[in-house]
Amino acid sequence: MKRILISATFVILQIIVVPAAMARTGTAGALDTSFGGDGEVTWSFTPGSAGDVAIQGDGKIVAAGATGGSDSDFEVARYDPDGMLDSTFGGDGVVTTSFSTRIDIGIGVAIQSDGKIVAVGVSNIPDTDWKWTIARYNTDGTLDATFGGDGKITTNFAPYKDVAHDVKIQSDGKIVVAGESAFADGRPGSNRRFALARYNSDGSLDTTFGVGGLVTTNFTPFADAVGAGGLAIQADGKIVAAGFAGRKDANPHGSPGATFAMARYDIDGTLDATFGSDGTVTTDVAPSGDFGQAVAIQNDGKIVVGGVAGVSDFSGGSAGNGKFALVRYNPDGTLDNTFGEGGNVRTNLTTYEDEAHGLAIQTDGKIVAVGIAGIGGPNWEAGLARYNTDGTLDTTFGSGGTVMTDFTPKIDFAFAVAIQADGKIVIAGVSGLGGAHPKFALARYLPT
Repeated sequence: MKRILISATFVILQIIVVPAAMARTGTAGALDTSFGGDGEVTWSFTPGSAGDVAIQGDGKIVAAGATGGSDSDFEVARYDPDGMLDSTFGGDGVVTTSFSTRIDIGIGVAIQSDGKIVAVGVSNIPDTDWKWTIARYNTDGTLDATFGGDGKITTNFAPYKDVAHDVKIQSDGKIVVAGESAFADGRPGSNRRFALARYNSDGSLDTTFGVGGLVTTNFTPFADAVGAGGLAIQADGKIVAAGFAGRKDANPHGSPGATFAMARYDIDGTLDATFGSDGTVTTDVAPSGDFGQAVAIQNDGKIVVGGVAGVSDFSGGSAGNGKFALVRYNPDGTLDNTFGEGGNVRTNLTTYEDEAHGLAIQTDGKIVAVGIAGIGGPNWEAGLARYNTDGTLDTTFGSGGTVMTDFTPKIDFAFAVAIQADGKIVIAGVSGLGGAHPKFALARYLPT
C-alpha cells in the first residue's frame, strides 16, 4: 500500500529506500548499462514523480505518476526496452491527463491483455471531496473513449476523502481497484476503511460486485490507518487487498499500534470466510507502528505482504527506526512459519528509517522488495533487497542481498518494482526531491 503525503506544491508517495553498496558491474543487482547507458533513466518536462511501473508484453515499460505543482495532473510515460522514451506514445513518450482544476495524482497502473493502459489515483486535493480517478489509454497514448465516454471516470465512496492506490485486471477483463475511503466524523482522517471497486470494460461499475460495484471493510471500531495499498488477484479469482489498520486519533499521519492488515474477497466481493477468522487478518510485526504497503502471491498460493515495521513517527518530524518488513501467509491466512522468524522478516538497510513500498516475486520464487532507505538521515536513496524463498537475504544479490541507488545528491525514492520476462528488475520513483525540479526516475538491474 502506498501512503500519500500531499502538499499544495508537490505529492510524495511515501516510500523508503535501502542504502547498501552498489553491486559490481555484471553481478546480480548491478545496474543494467543497456538501459539508458548506465542503468538509470530520469526525465521531466515539469517536476514529476512516478508512483508505479508495469511491463508490456513487447517489453516496453510504462510508468505512471503525477506532474508537480499546485495543479498537478496524471502523467504516464512509456519507454522502449533501452530506456528511451517511446515516441509512438503521445508523440513524445509522455501523456498528461487532468481531472480537475486542483491536484490530480496518478498512483497505480496496470496493462490490459489488449495493451490498453489503466492508471488510477486521486483528484481534487486539497478540497475535502477527494475522488478516485481512473483513466484508460489506447496503445498510442490517446484517452480511450470507450471507457466512461471520454477515457476518464471518477468514483466517490463517501463525501470526504477517497484515494485509489492500486489496480489489477481480471482474466475476464474486468478492472479491480483498491484504496481507501474516509468516513469523516470530525476527527482528522477518522473512520478510514479498505475500499475496493470493480469496473466493467466500459468503465461502468460492476453491480455483481459488493453493493453496486463497491466494497468497504473495517478492521476496528475506530479509525483504520490508510486502507488498502496493495492488491493481487489469485489464480482462482479471489481478490487479496493488503495495507494497515489501527487507531489514528492522536496523529493523522499514523501512530504506534498500527498493524499489517489484509482481507480476501470472493469473486462477488464478499469477505472470504475461509481466510483468517472472518476474511481478514492483522499482524503485529514490531512493538510500534507496522504499515503494509504491497502484496504479491506466490505460485504455491502463499501470500507475501511488504512494508515497514517499527515506525515511531510519520508526522513529518523525526523518523523512527523502521525496517523493511515482509510477512508471508499460508493460503488460509495463517502465518507461514517456514518464512523468517514466525512468518516475518525485518531488514535494516541503514541506521535511519527504511521502508519497503514495492514487491515482486521472480519466477524462481525469490522476492524483491524496493523502497526508501535512510529517511531522516543525510542521504535518502532508492533501495532494493532480495530474499530467498525462506526469507533469508540473497547474498548473491548486490552487497549481502541489498542494493542502493543514488540518482542525485537530493532525495531519491523507489515506489514500485516490476520483473521483465528476461528476469531483469525495473524500479520506478522520483529523483531530486527537495530540489527545484524532481524527476521521474527508473533504474534496471541484472537478476543474475
